Amino acid sequence: MNEGEECPVQSLNQNYSKVSELLDKLMVLSFEHLESCQNAGRLDEVFEILFDLFENLILTTCKPKFPQFLLFYACSLDPEDCGVKFASKLLDIFLSSNKDRVTRTNAVDYLASYLSRGKFLHASFVASILKRLVDECADYCRTYNVGASSGHLVFYSGCQAIMYVLCFRMRSILDVPASSCCLHAGVGFISQTKPVEGNSPIAHVSLESECNPYVVSEFLKQAKAGGLFFVSEAFIFGDLPESETSRAFGGFFSFYPCLFKISNRFTI
Repeated sequence: MNEGEECPVQSLNQNYSKVSELLDKLMVLSFEHLESCQNAGRLDEVFEILFDLFENLILTTCKPKFPQFLLFYACSLDPEDCGVKFASKLLDIFLSSNKDRVTRTNAVDYLASYLSRGKFLHASFVASILKRLVDECADYCRTYNVGASSGHLVFYSGCQAIMYVLCFRMRSILDVPASSCCLHAGVGFISQTKPVEGNSPIAHVSLESECNPYVVSEFLKQAKAGGLFFVSEAFIFGDLPESETSRAFGGFFSFYPCLFKISNRFTI
């Protein structure tokens, strides 16, 4: 092929397919290595190394497709230790005022996706993390005059995380009586964020415009179906366009099912 000539589409597709197959096989080898580490009693040590790499290289990378699943699988092999630590570390990053807002919003996005799809995590633990997110968002509202502004990106990412997790785990949390209070705290906080007149510190929060509309809509449907609160007309936003804040973090859910043909079985 000479310089300046266009590469045939068929050739590009074939090359992509070969690279995809190779990466799929490498992921399988990596997952199997993690299993051997668990059998040898070294998974905790390997997890710490993986998390350092994740925090320094993956967390701030734009929409990675596959490497984060190595951590996900490690957590599934040891939910009580690695599984809990991963969520706790992500939460700590989100809560840290020393981190930049992109890192914090990415961390809570990973956290929400992880809690939602990590079936190996007990509902009571998921509820406890949600409670801390609710407390953080509520405290933020009491401290700042929150409105529709990209300056509150971290706050709105936290609110979206709460709703996203509840879309997947609402029923399982309700099935655990000791955890249901955390669920009601989360739903109660969201239910108070509708636009109303008054001096409430969260009266002017605009979830319906600042968060991903699909997440808000699905959350409201499930909460209404479960009889957890009445959905006011203030939440009916129809064709309301997404804001810049919503687009900034609304389209990427980091542990959406891995699409590789072979290694996918490790992450289902």
